[in-house]
Amino acid sequence: MLDATDIKAHPTASSLNKGGAPHLIGGTKGGMSSKLHGVCDSNGGSLRLHLREGQWRDFTGADGVLKDLPSAAAVIGDQGYDRDKIRTMRSQPGILPRRCRKKPVRDHKRLYRMRHKIENLFSLSGDES
Repeated sequence: MLDATDIKAHPTASSLNKGGAPHLIGGTKGGMSSKLHGVCDSNGGSLRLHLREGQWRDFTGADGVLKDLPSAAAVIGDQGYDRDKIRTMRSQPGILPRRCRKKPVRDHKRLYRMRHKIENLFSLSGDES
């Protein structure tokens, strides 16, 4: 299962790049942020987390988290992951198609209903604020 969440950066965080390593903070419409991409297994256990700049789209971050994972029967994600490359990686894609998709594809609503497990993973990791 795939998902991503935005992490808002403090306004002074962008000045930390001067003279050092990049901090993976990017500019978006809402200000400076980072994006955390995650993959979990069917039990909801975290397999891989990948931090990118905030302006990266979900499907480009998926390339980083999926490339070395063991094979699975299905990949499940939201509409942000609706891309032919991701759909053909596994035998059953549990990804709802975007409304603007030119070539219609079959959706697996039964698989998509299991997506709450990755949502629970993100809600457990960052709700202490």
